[in-house]
Parts: sequence; structure tokens; C-alpha cells
Amino acid sequence: MKITICGSMAFAKEMIDYKNKLESMGHFVIIPSSTEACIENPELNMDIDFCLQTNI
Repeated sequence: MKITICGSMAFAKEMIDYKNKLESMGHFVIIPSSTEACIENPELNMDIDFCLQTNI
């Protein structure tokens, strides 16, 4: 099954956790491309320039 996870970047860690769980069950999962960056630097989801560049 193909699954897309969308949500607030405040839940970036949870999105990755669920992505990994679903993939281990054989699903194809898509999350926003900026999710990893927002975990490394949580302030990015409040940076308007970053949001415009990544379309989040």
C-alpha cells in the first residue's frame, strides 16, 4: 500500500517513527522532504525563507 504522512513539523520525529514502522510492514511511505531537517533544527519550521524554499 502507498501511504502519505502529512502533519505539523512539530511532529517530525513521530512522522519518521511511523514511516519506519509502516515500511517494516511492507508499505511504501512518503513524508515531507524537509522532515529530517526539521528534526535536526526544530526552528526551521518557523523560518519563512526555509518554508518557502521547501514548500512546507
